[in-house]
Amino acid sequence: MTNEIHVDALIVTGATMCVVPPSIASAVGFGSHNRLRQRDVNVVGDQVKMDMHRLDYMKVGSAKAYGVSFGVYSTFSEPRITLVGLTFIQKFTTFTLDHAGKRVVFRLGS
Repeated sequence: MTNEIHVDALIVTGATMCVVPPSIASAVGFGSHNRLRQRDVNVVGDQVKMDMHRLDYMKVGSAKAYGVSFGVYSTFSEPRITLVGLTFIQKFTTFTLDHAGKRVVFRLGS
């Protein structure tokens, strides 16, 4: 059995952190009982409290990053959309938007 869940994601280069909806966080075993901390986070037009957690790893396509911090919050009306922010993106040296191939390519190294 695996604790992996496949979700739709929105890559936001201006977002400081990854944000996972409560339904997904709960499904992989994260909740208020095991949060690292709670912190105030600025979102568009507001400030909210988010439970902060850390994933052993997170994959976006074939790109895999370890020790990714994330907040838990309902960012969208669709309960399965995850926001991929800098806590994932900064683990890579570069990333390229391949519009023709309809994909994002993350790279390590030069």
